[in-house]
Amino acid sequence: DEKRKTLSRKEKQLIDNIRHARQDSNMTQEKLSALIGKNSNYMGMVESYRRGISFKILFKIATALKVKTSLLFEHI
Repeated sequence: DEKRKTLSRKEKQLIDNIRHARQDSNMTQEKLSALIGKNSNYMGMVESYRRGISFKILFKIATALKVKTSLLFEHI
């Protein structure tokens, strides 16, 4: 059984910013997951804090949402 790492407050804020950007783009979790090459439940796992993301995926998310990466780091 793999030990789950607890996400920091800053990581959670980043995920919250991603969620808000996705919602502002009227995009579903499933659609965003597909656009970044992940399975359909990937963003659901991320947005419920059950999975972290890499910088590579962060840049793919920003591109898919058509936002600057810096927007995703607001309030961090």
